[in-house]
Amino acid sequence: MVGKSIYDFYIRKWAGVDPNNGNPLWYTTDSTGKTTTTSVYARGSQYYVGSSLPAVVGGITNTFRYQGIELNFLFTYSLGGKVLDLDYVSMLTGGASPGRNFSTELLDSWTPQHTNTNVPRMTTDDLGWTSTSTRLLYSATYGRLKNLTLAYHIPLPAAWKQNEYIRDIRLYVTGENLLTFYKHQGMDPEQSVGGTTYYQYPAIRTVSVGAQFGF
Repeated sequence: MVGKSIYDFYIRKWAGVDPNNGNPLWYTTDSTGKTTTTSVYARGSQYYVGSSLPAVVGGITNTFRYQGIELNFLFTYSLGGKVLDLDYVSMLTGGASPGRNFSTELLDSWTPQHTNTNVPRMTTDDLGWTSTSTRLLYSATYGRLKNLTLAYHIPLPAAWKQNEYIRDIRLYVTGENLLTFYKHQGMDPEQSVGGTTYYQYPAIRTVSVGAQFGF
């Protein structure tokens, strides 16, 4: 679109599920500006629905010391922006792709007895409901405790320092990616600037213990 960023989303808008037959729906707007819905994905109109670029990115870090105890943390965050989770598609195909893992979301699929839902009917027909649309577009806002380190400096005899032996012994335990605050489950919020997932390995939560010797 003229005047927009290459990192903006210009896609179809999800309109839910037709309660009469369980088919997916998308919005479409004609030349007169009238907006209706259609069950055919190709007939859905494309709309500007936001950007993948966050409004604010930052972090908070500090180190607290008390006698020989040291506590250091790094908390990172990103506010604003959107991400298109295309990896999630493989778990929403339902009967169209037997043999794959299914999301528990499919338990809420449309049936003649359960018509008030946002998940289309289960079928081997390709309804196109996992095609690119706002159905798979999520907020990219998140916060993460990136690093937390607790350390203890063991008091050493003064003679060691005077004779240039070991000057410091530091015992520590460090945790990385301990907590992530993010609404959309199952996806790592730290994605590429383009805002589209592509089988990216999530940040691994690790805890390590060690000792440092200063000479």
